[in-house]
Amino acid sequence: MINTEQVINQDLLELLTDKTKRLFGQSVEFSDSLDEIGGLLARYDPAPSPILNAIDQKGQDFATYFFATYSDTLDMDKSIQAYKAVKSLVRYILLIDRQYEVGNKKYEMIVRGIIQTIN
Repeated sequence: MINTEQVINQDLLELLTDKTKRLFGQSVEFSDSLDEIGGLLARYDPAPSPILNAIDQKGQDFATYFFATYSDTLDMDKSIQAYKAVKSLVRYILLIDRQYEVGNKKYEMIVRGIIQTIN
């Protein structure tokens, strides 16, 4: 049985591949195309909670890391891994900073989950 989420993710991967390949030859609309790739990545790997979604909005350059990796490797899987790694590290840094600012243990619990994901 085909999983609907897998089909959607496959479609998003195809869109990402197409957009990324077209971005190589562009100069004028580069930032617009990078924003579109960022939107596709956010749909492909959505934040599991409103807190992480808010954190992700602060880390605006995730698509840049994805594109840089794809430019070097031409490998979609490695590019997505790099994107996810950078996003996890940004989440970790911003959440641990927030936890120290306000002392809320909720942030510490989220950070522990992120550390497990990174490891």
